[in-house]
Amino acid sequence: MSFQALAFCFAAIVLAPVSLAFADERDRLEPEQRALSVAASHLQVDPSELRVVKIEAVRWEDSSLGCPKPGRRYLPSVTAGYRALVYHGEREYQVHLGQKRGLVCEGILRKGP
Repeated sequence: MSFQALAFCFAAIVLAPVSLAFADERDRLEPEQRALSVAASHLQVDPSELRVVKIEAVRWEDSSLGCPKPGRRYLPSVTAGYRALVYHGEREYQVHLGQKRGLVCEGILRKGP
C-alpha cells in the first residue's frame, strides 16, 4: 500500500466520527429551525421570541401530518417527520413537520382518516 493510500485511510478513519457528529448536529438543528420558523409565521412574531422545548421524530400516517380537520380527506401515506413543542411566553404550541412543510396543530381535530 502506498503512503498516500495509507494516509487517506488514516484520515478517513480519524475524521469520519467528526463529520458524523456534525451531520447529527445539523440533523437535529434543522427541524428545530423549521419548527421555530413555522410557529413564528403562524403567530406573526420573531423566532427569537420562541423556544423549542422538545422535538421528536415521528411517522405520520397520512397527509394531515397528525392534525386532521373535520370534513377534510387526507391521502394515506406514511411520512417521516417531527413533532415539536414550541413555547411563546407561557403558551405552548404543537408544530408538526413532514413532507417539506409544517403546521401548528391546534383547533378542532378529528380522530382517524
